Amino acid sequence: GVCLHFKKNIRSEKQLNRTEKGVGMRRVFKAVPMIILALFLSNSEVLAFNPVETKIIAADDDNPAYDYFGGSVSVSGDYAIAGAKCDEHIATYAGSAYIFHRSGTVWTQQAKLTAGDGEQGDIFGSSVSVSGDYAIAGAYFGDDNGSMSGKAYIFFRNGDGTWTQQDKLTASDGAERDHFGNSVGIGGECVIAGAYYDDDNGTNSGSAYIYDISPKPEISVSPARY
Repeated sequence: GVCLHFKKNIRSEKQLNRTEKGVGMRRVFKAVPMIILALFLSNSEVLAFNPVETKIIAADDDNPAYDYFGGSVSVSGDYAIAGAKCDEHIATYAGSAYIFHRSGTVWTQQAKLTAGDGEQGDIFGSSVSVSGDYAIAGAYFGDDNGSMSGKAYIFFRNGDGTWTQQDKLTASDGAERDHFGNSVGIGGECVIAGAYYDDDNGTNSGSAYIYDISPKPEISVSPARY
Protein backbone atom coordinates (compact mmCIF):
# COMPACT_ATOMS: atom_id res chain seq x y z
CA GLY A 1 0.00 0.00 0.00
CA VAL A 2 2.87 2.36 0.83
CA CYS A 3 4.61 1.70 -2.49
CA LEU A 4 1.37 2.21 -4.40
CA HIS A 5 0.69 5.49 -2.56
CA PHE A 6 4.30 6.57 -3.22
CA LYS A 7 3.99 5.79 -6.94
CA LYS A 8 0.71 7.70 -7.12
CA ASN A 9 2.40 10.71 -5.52
CA ILE A 10 5.26 10.52 -8.03
CA ARG A 11 2.79 10.35 -10.91
CA SER A 12 0.87 13.29 -9.49
CA GLU A 13 4.05 15.31 -9.12
CA LYS A 14 5.13 14.44 -12.65
CA GLN A 15 1.74 15.44 -14.02
CA LEU A 16 1.92 18.68 -12.05
CA ASN A 17 5.42 19.37 -13.38
CA ARG A 18 4.32 18.66 -16.92
CA THR A 19 1.35 20.98 -16.48
CA GLU A 20 3.55 23.72 -15.06
CA LYS A 21 6.11 23.24 -17.84
CA GLY A 22 3.36 23.34 -20.44
CA VAL A 23 1.97 26.56 -19.03
CA GLY A 24 5.48 27.99 -18.84
CA MET A 25 6.30 27.08 -22.41
CA ARG A 26 3.04 28.59 -23.63
CA ARG A 27 3.94 31.77 -21.82
CA VAL A 28 7.38 31.75 -23.45
CA PHE A 29 5.94 31.17 -26.91
CA LYS A 30 3.45 33.99 -26.39
CA ALA A 31 6.24 36.28 -25.23
CA VAL A 32 8.60 35.56 -28.17
CA PRO A 33 6.75 37.71 -30.74
CA MET A 34 6.68 40.61 -28.28
CA ILE A 35 10.42 40.21 -27.63
CA ILE A 36 11.16 40.17 -31.36
CA LEU A 37 8.96 43.24 -31.89
CA ALA A 38 10.72 45.07 -29.06
CA LEU A 39 14.13 44.24 -30.53
CA PHE A 40 12.99 45.39 -33.96
CA LEU A 41 11.63 48.67 -32.66
CA SER A 42 14.72 49.34 -30.55
CA ASN A 43 16.92 48.79 -33.62
CA SER A 44 14.60 50.33 -36.19
CA GLU A 45 17.01 53.18 -36.87
CA VAL A 46 19.81 50.71 -37.56
CA LEU A 47 17.68 48.46 -39.79
CA ALA A 48 16.15 51.29 -41.78
CA PHE A 49 17.82 52.06 -45.13
CA ASN A 50 17.03 54.02 -48.23
CA PRO A 51 18.47 52.42 -51.37
CA VAL A 52 19.59 54.80 -54.10
CA GLU A 53 18.96 53.52 -57.61
CA THR A 54 21.55 53.83 -60.36
CA LYS A 55 21.03 52.38 -63.82
CA ILE A 56 24.11 51.35 -65.78
CA ILE A 57 24.38 50.47 -69.46
CA ALA A 58 27.25 49.58 -71.75
CA ALA A 59 29.08 52.70 -72.95
CA ASP A 60 30.12 51.60 -76.42
CA ASP A 61 28.75 51.45 -79.94
CA ASP A 62 29.41 47.79 -80.68
CA ASN A 63 25.87 47.05 -81.82
CA PRO A 64 24.49 46.51 -78.30
CA ALA A 65 21.16 45.11 -79.49
CA TYR A 66 20.76 41.54 -78.23
CA ASP A 67 24.00 41.64 -76.28
CA TYR A 68 22.00 40.77 -73.13
CA PHE A 69 24.01 43.13 -70.98
CA GLY A 70 23.21 42.48 -67.31
CA GLY A 71 22.44 38.80 -67.81
CA SER A 72 24.94 38.18 -65.00
CA VAL A 73 26.07 40.69 -62.39
CA SER A 74 28.22 41.01 -59.28
CA VAL A 75 29.28 43.84 -57.00
CA SER A 76 32.02 44.28 -54.41
CA GLY A 77 32.72 47.57 -52.68
CA ASP A 78 33.10 50.29 -55.31
CA TYR A 79 33.29 47.86 -58.22
CA ALA A 80 30.59 46.16 -60.22
CA ILE A 81 30.69 43.80 -63.19
CA ALA A 82 27.96 43.00 -65.71
CA GLY A 83 28.10 40.31 -68.35
CA ALA A 84 26.95 40.63 -71.96
CA LYS A 85 27.19 37.03 -73.14
CA CYS A 86 26.07 37.66 -76.73
CA ASP A 87 28.28 40.66 -77.43
CA GLU A 88 29.86 40.41 -80.88
CA HIS A 89 32.89 42.64 -80.32
CA ILE A 90 35.23 39.71 -81.06
CA ALA A 91 32.93 37.35 -82.94
CA THR A 92 29.28 36.32 -83.04
CA TYR A 93 28.16 35.55 -79.47
CA ALA A 94 31.74 35.58 -78.23
CA GLY A 95 30.59 37.71 -75.29
CA SER A 96 32.06 40.36 -73.01
CA ALA A 97 31.81 41.84 -69.52
CA TYR A 98 31.92 45.42 -68.24
CA ILE A 99 33.58 46.77 -65.12
CA PHE A 100 32.08 49.82 -63.41
CA HIS A 101 33.64 51.91 -60.66
CA ARG A 102 31.84 54.08 -58.14
CA SER A 103 33.22 57.48 -57.19
CA GLY A 104 31.04 59.11 -54.59
CA THR A 105 27.56 58.29 -55.85
CA VAL A 106 28.44 58.09 -59.55
CA TRP A 107 29.11 54.81 -61.35
CA THR A 108 31.18 54.95 -64.54
CA GLN A 109 32.39 52.27 -66.90
CA GLN A 110 36.04 51.54 -66.26
CA ALA A 111 36.80 48.62 -68.57
CA LYS A 112 35.37 46.20 -71.08
CA LEU A 113 36.63 42.64 -70.65
CA THR A 114 36.91 40.06 -73.41
CA ALA A 115 38.68 36.73 -73.61
CA GLY A 116 42.19 36.81 -75.04
CA ASP A 117 41.36 33.76 -77.17
CA GLY A 118 37.63 34.36 -77.47
CA GLU A 119 35.82 32.61 -80.29
CA GLN A 120 32.39 32.58 -81.86
CA GLY A 121 29.73 31.15 -79.58
CA ASP A 122 31.82 31.07 -76.37
CA ILE A 123 29.27 33.34 -74.57
CA PHE A 124 31.96 34.83 -72.36
CA GLY A 125 30.31 36.77 -69.54
CA SER A 126 27.44 34.33 -69.08
CA SER A 127 28.58 34.27 -65.44
CA VAL A 128 30.64 36.90 -63.63
CA SER A 129 31.97 37.77 -60.20
CA VAL A 130 34.20 40.50 -58.77
CA SER A 131 36.01 40.85 -55.46
CA GLY A 132 38.80 43.25 -54.59
CA ASP A 133 41.34 43.44 -57.41
CA TYR A 134 40.06 40.32 -59.16
CA ALA A 135 37.22 39.48 -61.50
CA ILE A 136 36.20 36.24 -63.16
CA ALA A 137 34.00 35.57 -66.16
CA GLY A 138 32.73 32.23 -67.39
CA ALA A 139 32.41 31.10 -70.99
CA TYR A 140 30.66 27.78 -70.63
CA PHE A 141 30.31 27.16 -74.37
CA GLY A 142 34.09 27.24 -74.84
CA ASP A 143 35.51 24.22 -76.65
CA ASP A 144 38.98 23.78 -75.11
CA ASN A 145 38.19 20.28 -73.76
CA GLY A 146 35.57 19.40 -76.33
CA SER A 147 32.39 21.00 -77.62
CA MET A 148 30.86 23.22 -74.92
CA SER A 149 33.23 21.88 -72.27
CA GLY A 150 33.55 25.42 -70.93
CA LYS A 151 36.21 27.72 -69.48
CA ALA A 152 36.61 30.78 -67.27
CA TYR A 153 38.93 33.78 -67.22
CA ILE A 154 40.50 35.66 -64.33
CA PHE A 155 41.26 39.38 -64.60
CA PHE A 156 43.38 41.58 -62.34
CA ARG A 157 43.02 45.29 -61.70
CA ASN A 158 46.29 47.17 -62.07
CA GLY A 159 47.33 50.22 -60.10
CA ASP A 160 46.32 52.56 -62.92
CA GLY A 161 42.77 51.17 -62.98
CA THR A 162 43.18 49.03 -66.09
CA TRP A 163 42.18 45.36 -66.06
CA THR A 164 44.26 42.62 -67.66
CA GLN A 165 43.61 38.93 -68.16
CA GLN A 166 45.69 36.97 -65.70
CA ASP A 167 44.69 33.38 -66.35
CA LYS A 168 42.33 31.03 -68.14
CA LEU A 169 40.78 28.13 -66.25
CA THR A 170 39.61 24.82 -67.62
CA ALA A 171 38.77 21.64 -65.77
CA SER A 172 41.63 19.16 -65.58
CA ASP A 173 39.16 16.40 -66.38
CA GLY A 174 36.91 18.52 -68.57
CA ALA A 175 34.85 16.82 -71.23
CA GLU A 176 32.39 17.66 -73.96
CA ARG A 177 29.25 19.49 -72.79
CA ASP A 178 30.34 19.78 -69.14
CA HIS A 179 29.55 23.53 -69.30
CA PHE A 180 32.40 24.44 -66.97
CA GLY A 181 32.02 28.10 -66.03
CA ASN A 182 28.24 28.16 -66.16
CA SER A 183 28.49 29.74 -62.69
CA VAL A 184 31.48 31.42 -61.06
CA GLY A 185 32.36 33.06 -57.77
CA ILE A 186 35.37 34.77 -56.29
CA GLY A 187 36.27 35.68 -52.73
CA GLY A 188 39.58 36.35 -51.06
CA GLU A 189 42.21 34.21 -52.74
CA CYS A 190 39.89 31.57 -54.16
CA VAL A 191 37.62 31.24 -57.17
CA ILE A 192 35.03 28.60 -57.91
CA ALA A 193 33.49 27.49 -61.19
CA GLY A 194 30.53 25.23 -61.68
CA ALA A 195 30.12 22.54 -64.33
CA TYR A 196 26.52 21.52 -63.97
CA TYR A 197 26.52 19.00 -66.82
CA ASP A 198 29.51 17.03 -65.53
CA ASP A 199 28.71 13.31 -65.29
CA ASP A 200 30.96 12.11 -62.43
CA ASN A 201 28.02 10.92 -60.29
CA GLY A 202 25.63 10.20 -63.14
CA THR A 203 24.24 12.02 -66.16
CA ASN A 204 24.35 15.78 -65.58
CA SER A 205 25.05 15.26 -61.87
CA GLY A 206 27.34 18.29 -61.94
CA SER A 207 30.49 19.39 -60.16
CA ALA A 208 32.40 22.50 -59.13
CA TYR A 209 36.09 23.37 -59.13
CA ILE A 210 37.91 25.58 -56.61
CA TYR A 211 41.18 27.33 -57.44
CA ASP A 212 43.66 29.11 -55.20
CA ILE A 213 44.76 32.33 -56.90
CA SER A 214 46.95 33.70 -54.11
CA PRO A 215 50.05 35.42 -55.47
CA LYS A 216 53.03 33.12 -55.57
CA PRO A 217 56.27 34.41 -54.01
CA GLU A 218 58.86 35.58 -56.49
CA ILE A 219 62.17 33.74 -56.45
CA SER A 220 65.19 35.96 -56.80
CA VAL A 221 68.41 34.44 -58.06
CA SER A 222 71.69 36.01 -56.93
CA PRO A 223 74.83 35.63 -59.04
CA ALA A 224 77.26 33.01 -57.79
CA ARG A 225 80.32 34.28 -55.99
CA TYR A 226 83.71 32.66 -56.32
